[in-house]
Amino acid sequence: MIADLVNDLAQQFNLPPKDVATDVKFVLGDETPAAGELDQSQVERIYSYFSSVYGQQGHDRQNGDAEETFTRLVIQDWRQFEQVDIDLSSRLTIITGENGTGKTTILNLLGQAFGETVQFLGTPFRDKDGFRFRAGRRPTGEFEQIGLIGLRSGRSAKLGVREWQGGMQPYFNPELAPYLSLPGLYLDAQRVIGPYQQLESIPPRFKSASEIAQAYKEQLRNLWIPHQMVKPPSILIKEALVAAAMYGEGNSMVVGDPQAATVWTGFQDVLRRLFPQSLGFERLYVDQGELIVDTRSGAFALEAASGGLSAIVTLGWQIYLHAVDSPEAFTVCFDEPENHLHPSLQRTLVPSLVEAFPNVRFVVATHSPFVVTSTREAAVYALRRTGEGLVYSQRINLEDQAFTADEILNEVLGVGVTLPVWAERNLEEIVADFSSAEVPGSLENLISRLEAAGLKISMPDVTEAVATAIESRPDGSDR
Repeated sequence: MIADLVNDLAQQFNLPPKDVATDVKFVLGDETPAAGELDQSQVERIYSYFSSVYGQQGHDRQNGDAEETFTRLVIQDWRQFEQVDIDLSSRLTIITGENGTGKTTILNLLGQAFGETVQFLGTPFRDKDGFRFRAGRRPTGEFEQIGLIGLRSGRSAKLGVREWQGGMQPYFNPELAPYLSLPGLYLDAQRVIGPYQQLESIPPRFKSASEIAQAYKEQLRNLWIPHQMVKPPSILIKEALVAAAMYGEGNSMVVGDPQAATVWTGFQDVLRRLFPQSLGFERLYVDQGELIVDTRSGAFALEAASGGLSAIVTLGWQIYLHAVDSPEAFTVCFDEPENHLHPSLQRTLVPSLVEAFPNVRFVVATHSPFVVTSTREAAVYALRRTGEGLVYSQRINLEDQAFTADEILNEVLGVGVTLPVWAERNLEEIVADFSSAEVPGSLENLISRLEAAGLKISMPDVTEAVATAIESRPDGSDR
């Protein structure tokens, strides 16, 4: 049956049977039947895949991509991934999991559709030819499919890699087939504001928001390249906002610039939504070329902002600039929004971003339980490991009830104990003594030992541990 299906698809979509067979194997994965028989649901999945990938060859991608967005991501049998299947059709998708499960890799793969050039480091290995890095498994230069990106229009694009025989380059870029150019923004986990630097000049004209955004992105990239002359991000923000203040309203000698005025007032509206309410943000103003943040408790220079406030400024600035020139919906993929933020801000940042930018879809990777539970409408996926250490995705249902941070740490992130390590060890030692039949003692004595060990505040954990210890007593006593 598979052979007949392959031949039919090859004729229908004018493809080599070998390529069709490879795609069928990718779609079915481990479900590929040994006997060659397929059930109806498998056949429908295969035809749906070929229709979405190959069925719109005449589609005008230059016009269509401007209104496209992600609806699904599949990664299969590549690197640490066994099977990842994530529905991206929600306005907010949150991806979580322990370190090394591939959260950043997923965002980097999606970023390829925005024109990002995030390079991947190959897998090191040694063979008869010596030590080198491997991008995929086929050193022939042919396209090796590792995944699939589904789009709102029903189209799909293959994710793949190529490896050339004898290639020695450690870095490579995944490919999209067909190439996509979707409206979107990729923000990595770095939140850099930079040191203070005096503003030496103001641009002779106010640049467009897209020009400002592109210059800012280029400078961020150059920060990590040795020997590059770069401006700190703070001076770029200050330069653009001071220019917006100078040219925005205009005066008797300077013609006002409506776009400059929009950026000046619009970004302040964003900060009012994103900054903590306790800060009491009131406005930005310019004094002798310095950009001043005015709050209820006092004013301070932009560069004097704390790490958390600086992180909010850099995130808000990049998304806002993209939104000014992008009236249509677009997608933002960003990594670890919790960086530098107090837990109270971790709870509020993502909901505030969703409210501040109603036309934006967000795909967020995080370790923070406060981010995971920050909004009820989010589609939450946990990346988990199999017994062999391979990674798969699991949808987490957080819509039916509110989970505490401890419950998220346990149920989603796999952190079963939230006590400090020293306290956990002391607790284990004390409970082990208490549960021994040879060691007499009352509950009062147990509580005294726990308090002496600094464990008084952990009584819920202690109660559960004691109950477990009583059940496991060899003599069955409950003293």
